[in-house]
Amino acid sequence: MAHRFSIKRFFVAVTAVVMAGVFALNAQYGAGNPQLSKSTEKERRNPMSAAIALHDAMRRCEESNGVIPLPVITLVTVCPGSEIYELYGHASIRIKFLGNDFAVNYGLFDFDTPNFAYRFVKGETDYLVDAYPMWLFMRDYTKEGRRVVEQELNLTDEQTIRLVKLIEEELKPENQTYRYNYVRENCSTKIVDVVEKALGDTIAFARPPSEGAEHWTFRDMMNRYNEGYAWNDFGIDLVLGTGLDYPISNREKCFAPLILSEMMAKSTIADSVGNRIPVVRATRVLLPGRLEGCREPDTPWLLSPMAVFIFALVIAAFLFRRDKRRHRPTRWFDVILFGAFGVAGLLLSFLIFFSAHEAVSPNWLYVTVNPLCFLGAFSIFNRKVGKVALCYHWLNLCSIAVLTAIILPATGQVVNGAIWPLFVAAALRSATNIYIYQCEKKAAVKKVRA
Repeated sequence: MAHRFSIKRFFVAVTAVVMAGVFALNAQYGAGNPQLSKSTEKERRNPMSAAIALHDAMRRCEESNGVIPLPVITLVTVCPGSEIYELYGHASIRIKFLGNDFAVNYGLFDFDTPNFAYRFVKGETDYLVDAYPMWLFMRDYTKEGRRVVEQELNLTDEQTIRLVKLIEEELKPENQTYRYNYVRENCSTKIVDVVEKALGDTIAFARPPSEGAEHWTFRDMMNRYNEGYAWNDFGIDLVLGTGLDYPISNREKCFAPLILSEMMAKSTIADSVGNRIPVVRATRVLLPGRLEGCREPDTPWLLSPMAVFIFALVIAAFLFRRDKRRHRPTRWFDVILFGAFGVAGLLLSFLIFFSAHEAVSPNWLYVTVNPLCFLGAFSIFNRKVGKVALCYHWLNLCSIAVLTAIILPATGQVVNGAIWPLFVAAALRSATNIYIYQCEKKAAVKKVRA
């Protein structure tokens, strides 16, 4: 299979998250929420809506005094896809009874919504829940060959009725829309919320089977699903701050559909007399496929952020020696390097000061990656602002030192390893410019004295 790497991944990752899902992030930092095509949108909207069908079927069940069996309700989990918003998988509820078979999907959105990208980055994306035929839910996953598993919930009759009625209420037009949050409110966490309401109790979630899962942070989980997609991973780590870097509870880990499915397999609930019983009654594979899903090939290392930024560092080191000898800075490299820092700084400025995303602030990378970096990119074209440029380069050196030695260790913010070659390259360029400025100043003094 040919590599389909594109720099687009970097920009999508930076603006997402926080696609996230976060990043999500979620998660599903993106977190696996499928966009419905226009044809699917038309097909799932029909005169006899799923909400009406559910209500009618439940009424008939209740009126039958047990003759008509209650619905079977399952948690359906889909393995990852190739798009950034599919990397975490997807989850939905399935309700099957009286000839009806519906998927209740909390992960619907539409890229064609006015200002979708702007609202997503700003943290004001509205998602919606809807129910539609299960065959329609499965259609795209069947084409893609993605593994789909369902887990039948171990509910009493009263809990089943209560859950269906809660879902009916959420399917009303005035209740369908909710404000998406990649780690707090997504297709996976909304399912947990409504199931726990029906139970009248919380689920005792088992720890994920993966080694070290008890110490996971949100960032750890995001990195786990972005492993191999180096630019996605770098973008998420760039824009998300310390709000992701604390050990999270098993309940918080539910934002990732695949982890939710793993935990549900061994989780328990209390029965009528207080005994702990499994929350899952049975597990079935609806669609065989690879557990890792249909991910694209990993980003080749030579095209990864680490490789690209190490190459930039090698150039910076070479130019450091050359520029010192000729007493003249290499302008094109400074424009590219500090200009890139400045652009990233503008993005961080927007996310930190204007975005509603909870995990983008505080982001201590802003100490070094901020719009002031444009001074390093363009001040060299006007020697009249030499002192301003000198002040910036001293500030840049100090900010990198303070960030590395004090702020990051004190705050616990985790940064992507690929950022370090960039910081060293920026420090070298600032040191080069400071040295050249001092040489020019000494030469000017000697010329005056002469």
